[in-house]
Amino acid sequence: RTPDRMSRGRRVPELVGLTEEQATALIGQSEWKVRRLEGRSDDSAPGEVLSQDPAAGEKLKENETVTITVSLGHTLVDVPQDLAGLSLEEATARLQGIGIVVGEPVRQFDEVVPAEHVIALAPETPPQVPKGDPVVLVVSDGPQPRIVPEVVQGGTFDEAAAALAGRQLQAVQEDTFHDTIPAGQVIGTDPAAG
Repeated sequence: RTPDRMSRGRRVPELVGLTEEQATALIGQSEWKVRRLEGRSDDSAPGEVLSQDPAAGEKLKENETVTITVSLGHTLVDVPQDLAGLSLEEATARLQGIGIVVGEPVRQFDEVVPAEHVIALAPETPPQVPKGDPVVLVVSDGPQPRIVPEVVQGGTFDEAAAALAGRQLQAVQEDTFHDTIPAGQVIGTDPAAG
């Protein structure tokens, strides 16, 4: 190398698409300084160089600075906070519409929220996630199953209904014929006790 040649500088290589480590190594070989910025871009991997300044092909002298913008990953999306009460299908469609993936739901029994409807977002859900990241929903399996109590044969419907209501079960009367139990008295339950 002649001093005259070094004073004119070297061409900056293409750095976009390289990893930060690869770009930094190339910049260091030419004895330039590195200025690092951070950004986000869809379809980029964390640590990937998104842009550079000066552009590839421009000349720089020793000790001048090359600025690289390094990806932190996909762009951030606000997670909707009003999904409670929606069906799992509706919530999934809404999240997918803004680029969020629905993770495996956490299931739990709920006395109020119908089965297959969203109770809430999982507690650890941040207010924003990168596009393509999963969000976990807490989804209702409906009311917790209850054991059907023993209902006295020959009792009244009202007595049986009260026993079932004590277990938060609703009684529905279905009239049928029986050889030994008189009309208006309870024969049994369906499902059976237990």
